[in-house]
Amino acid sequence: EVNELKRKNEVLEDEGHQLLVRIAQLQTEAQTFRDRGALDLQRENELLRSEIRLHKRFIADIVSTANKIPAMSDQELVRIIAEGINSAAGQSIGLCYTSAGDPSWKVAAPT
Repeated sequence: EVNELKRKNEVLEDEGHQLLVRIAQLQTEAQTFRDRGALDLQRENELLRSEIRLHKRFIADIVSTANKIPAMSDQELVRIIAEGINSAAGQSIGLCYTSAGDPSWKVAAPT
């Protein structure tokens, strides 16, 4: 069930990105029409409001999906926290290894 919710969340995030891109496209189109004198403010508002309604529906879907996530047991929370700690430690070690092995990194002289 958690995997299904994660998949649905990814789909919703993608849809949200597409909506934001579409809103930007509409704003560009509206500006083009406005520059030509072919678009009045009422029509522009109608176009943008329709896209905003879609975006609000998208946000409502995300909230709805987030509310359906089941509560985690203490063991699951501890496992997730431990994985985060291990990941952070691994990234830190990798950064140290990369910086120590990279000849472009120089030791700073004391000031």
